[in-house]
Amino acid sequence: MNSKLNNQTRRSKILIIDDAEDLREIYVQKFKQEGFEVLEAKDGLEGLNVAFEQKPDLVITGIMMPRVDGFEVINTLKKDAQMKNAPVLVFSHLGRQEDIDKALALGADDFLIQATFTPDQVVEKVRARLGQGSGEEGKGEIKEGHFNLNFERNSEAASLAKTLGIDSSFVCASCGNNLVLDAIHDAGRPGKRVTGFFKCLKCGKKAE
Repeated sequence: MNSKLNNQTRRSKILIIDDAEDLREIYVQKFKQEGFEVLEAKDGLEGLNVAFEQKPDLVITGIMMPRVDGFEVINTLKKDAQMKNAPVLVFSHLGRQEDIDKALALGADDFLIQATFTPDQVVEKVRARLGQGSGEEGKGEIKEGHFNLNFERNSEAASLAKTLGIDSSFVCASCGNNLVLDAIHDAGRPGKRVTGFFKCLKCGKKAE
């Protein structure tokens, strides 16, 4: 009876891998406060060892780390039979498009630029990936994530761009990179609501 109860109420286990101790500690404490079981590692090599031993439900990793970097962490986990289905979120101060493309190509499930996300938003991203509080998957609900948009010439894109005060071609005014629509579940509003904004993944600039 106790074993069954413990299994039903098991907390989600996440692993945070980052060599920035202060940042790592902030998120370790934040996720613990939110009810998660939290593992941590100070670099990629230690992170892989912890992942293979503890089998976390989700991994958050930085990119630039000693011994083994985040790219190798992603590549190794996604090739492992027992860990390949665990979501891997990159949480990095880097926002270069080549880094984002490389991480996603290796199998990362999302790439979060540190300067553009609050701790609460990171928690919501993790909950969404773990399917907590998002309802039954599918059935037309709006998903979280980055959405690349391709407007037809006869659409209302120009009007939308004017309203938002951004270039009608939906490129970043600062660096020229394509903007994406970033949608995140808004925990402060009832129902299946999301907050959306256009953002440049390269430099982090956004237009509300």
